[in-house]
Parts: sequence; structure tokens; C-alpha cells
Amino acid sequence: MSIKRVDFGYALSKVISGAIIEFCKEKVCDQTAIDALVDEAWERLKDSSPGSLQRERVAVVLDDAISEEHVQNYLPQGYTAKIEYLPGNQAGIDCLSKTSNAMRIVIRGYDIAGWTLDGYVIPRLASGMIVATEVFATEAFEHDSD
Repeated sequence: MSIKRVDFGYALSKVISGAIIEFCKEKVCDQTAIDALVDEAWERLKDSSPGSLQRERVAVVLDDAISEEHVQNYLPQGYTAKIEYLPGNQAGIDCLSKTSNAMRIVIRGYDIAGWTLDGYVIPRLASGMIVATEVFATEAFEHDSD
């Protein structure tokens, strides 16, 4: 689990707990009721969608000679590969090239049931001699929903 994922989980728990405590101030709830409300909130969030409690994970394939279809063959459910235009040298991918703009295969998805980007997807790609690196999206690199 990456530090950023831990920070996100911690922040989300603070938001949920804070909202429930604020609600309970008016209703005069005891600690048992507060704990039950927090548990219920987490259960409802977990059931809503796989990505509801986590951020989208993004990686870039560093090899220009690999096809999108070849990369897709190595990906588990929850991850997709697509050729995307990357404007400028994005944070974390300065190693791509000396040029300021590039077309690259970008891998996007959510960790589901142990199929994590850093623990499974990138090592699996490496087993097929496909080099990829995780990137952390900036506003300029956010995914456009087509």
C-alpha cells in the first residue's frame, strides 16, 4: 500500500467521522451509536463501486515499440491500456524522453482483490519485457471522459 493511499484512507475516515460527530451533537448520541454510524457509512461506501474508496491508478509504458493490444493482454480486470497524448513532461515521467509532448500507452484502473498496480500489474508487464512506471496525475494529465 502506498503512502498516498494510506493518506487518502485516513482523510476519508476523518471526513466520515467528523460528519457523524457533527450530526450526533444535535441528536445526543452515545459512543456506541457513533461507532455504529461510522461502520454503516464505510459499508455503504464499499458497496457502491470498486473505485469509490480509492483513486485511479495510472502507469505509462516506456517502450514505443510495444502495441496497445500486447499490453492489454497482460492486464487484469479493472485495468485498461490506451494510447494517449501526454502534454509536456508530466510529474514522474520526465524519464520518458527529451521531447515535450508524446503519444504513450497509458494504463489506468483500480486495485481490486489484490490485483494492485505496483504489486501485480507492473511486475506482470515486466515478465513480458514491458517496462512501465506509475505516475501521479496532475491536473493537466487527468483522464478525459470521452
